[in-house]
Order: sequence, then structure tokens, then C-alpha cells
Amino acid sequence: MSLETRAFSWRAQRRRAAALELSSDLAGWLFAFVCAAAAADQLFALPRAVRAAAWALASAAAAWRARRSLSRAPWDALFADAARAWPSTRPLLASAWALRGEPGGLGVSAELRRAHLERADAAAAALPDEPLYAWTPSRAAKAGAAAAALSLAAALAAGARGAAFTRVLAPWRDAPLDRLVALLPGDATVDWGLPCPSRRA
Repeated sequence: MSLETRAFSWRAQRRRAAALELSSDLAGWLFAFVCAAAAADQLFALPRAVRAAAWALASAAAAWRARRSLSRAPWDALFADAARAWPSTRPLLASAWALRGEPGGLGVSAELRRAHLERADAAAAALPDEPLYAWTPSRAAKAGAAAAALSLAAALAAGARGAAFTRVLAPWRDAPLDRLVALLPGDATVDWGLPCPSRRA
């Protein structure tokens, strides 16, 4: 396997690992946020504006996290990771990659460049087939899973059920009270403690 094939394979491995890490991280923390917000809404009847603002902030944070995690790593970072995994490649791979597209530049003769690239290809071919990037859940992902479990337990303990979660996930679906209940005869003065006549709209 040549240096070029190795490099593109490592980049694909890094992207897969980053996507898995991002998915597990966001799933845990967003679920924890929804459960915590549902519990707070169940206990304090949060206004729609508060729920909408919290959801907007959570969405913005998730988008920022995704953009940061999925940004393309420079080639130097990939070769630095490879050098940490296989120290014998340190003096070869990054410099050979820099020479790859410079047939007559950088003050290096064509013969020296060709020899260096051949040594780098041989070193890349001799590497084991084990992946450079293998995903395992990070501390943040594990903490997100724990936070999700605790938040779910808190939400259920607070009495939050389907309606509370709907109010958090879709705050714009709140129906105005006057669409559900009509007070008759309209404005009325009623003695304290006595029922007020009403009917469903």
C-alpha cells in the first residue's frame, strides 16, 4: 500500500471516528437537555419564549460542535498521528508528502526526490494493516450518556410525560387558552371560592 493510499485511508478513518464520536456525544447531551427541560417545565410551567430560546441555544451549540468535529484535519496532523503510532515513519512520511507534488521545486533534485518517495512508499507498505483511528467512546460521550440517564430519571420523578416533552421539543405548538376554554358570560365577578361558569370551546 503506497503512501498516497495510506494517507487517504487514514483520512477516511479519522472522519468515521469523528462522526461516531459526534453522534454519541450529541445524542447523550441533547437527550439530557430535553429531559432536564421537560422536568423544569413540568415543575415550573416554563413560558413558551423560554422553551424556544433554550431549544435555539441547544441547537446552536450542537451545530458548532458538529462543525468543529467534522472539520477536515490538515495532512500534517494525520502524519503526526501516524508518527506517534509508528515512530519509524517520523522522518519519512510528512516530508515525502510535501515533495509529492513538487517535481522540481523546494531545492531538491529530481533523483533525490524520487528516492525519498520510494523509501516513503516502502515504509508505508510495511506498516501493519491495523487502523490508525479506531473509535472508542470519549469521556465526553460517556458523561453525556450518564447525564442522559440521570436527566431521564429526574424527568420521570417530576411527573414529566409525553405532553411535557412535546412542549420542549415543539414549543411553537402551544395552543392559546382561549381556543380551548370559553368563559361565560365573559368578564364576571365571582365570590371567592365559588366556581366560575365555563365550557370547552
